[in-house]
Amino acid sequence: MYTKGLFLLASICFCSLNAFAQSNFSESFMHFPMNIQLHAPSHVCLDNDFQSNFVYRSYFGRYSVIRTYYADANVNLGKNQNETEVAVNKKHILGVGIYNDREGEYFNKVRAILRYAVHIPLKENLFLAGGVALHMINYNFDASSSGASGSSFTWAAHMSTTLYSPTFRLGASLNDFNNPTVTPISYSFLINRYVNLYGEKFFDLGPKTQIRGAARCNWILGISSSYILQGGFVLSNTVGVSAFHYTDNGSGLILDLYKIKLYKNYFDFSLTYLVPQSNVYPVANQYELNLHYYITRE
Repeated sequence: MYTKGLFLLASICFCSLNAFAQSNFSESFMHFPMNIQLHAPSHVCLDNDFQSNFVYRSYFGRYSVIRTYYADANVNLGKNQNETEVAVNKKHILGVGIYNDREGEYFNKVRAILRYAVHIPLKENLFLAGGVALHMINYNFDASSSGASGSSFTWAAHMSTTLYSPTFRLGASLNDFNNPTVTPISYSFLINRYVNLYGEKFFDLGPKTQIRGAARCNWILGISSSYILQGGFVLSNTVGVSAFHYTDNGSGLILDLYKIKLYKNYFDFSLTYLVPQSNVYPVANQYELNLHYYITRE
């Protein structure tokens, strides 16, 4: 039993530090324009007054036990009655979220998230947003049969800024900047500080057709960096098809459905499919689902 426990611990540590991209919070999801608010708290409610997001990522086949999901809700607390036009555009956003990363049957990572963002108009159709977030983190092992069980809590903080207009979005964030550690069993996990840089640009080809491009750089200070490049078309303002390349991970396709009406509100849906590089472990195709529900101010 003691040998089994050591083997389980060694396997988990190896997977967490080297193998599975999902075990690294900074690399949680692939289709970042739909979920960048997980890392950049300023990137919420850019063009709406309420938004809720759900993201699910996993593998196909026997690795489907490795999965990550995230859900949140964000609301604009600002009022638009008896205010000037500039004041109407100023937003104060409060949001909450839950993140869960399950690496197999025994190892689970959870974050409870509280965020605040403020959006300030610089001029017509140009806005600057700033945001902060507090993450309460729990790492939990539940493998009592092997003698490797335990749970540990810590906290981390994020801050970010976003500059945006109807045709582009630029942002930067500093995440987990306090470099916390958790020790659920006889091994301490360092949660590395990292920086995210991201951008999106929209080009109109016609009244209802766009070209969209996006890029994200994720930089773990002093350790590693990764990049995602994405480009595609949006047709009839409703259907988007994009290709992307994820450095050191693989390439894939994205299908987006925009502005699907639900009563008086809307939601967007996306399906992302990644084919891994041959040197990635595990060599298994991945998929990601994004659901984005939002309410706009009339």
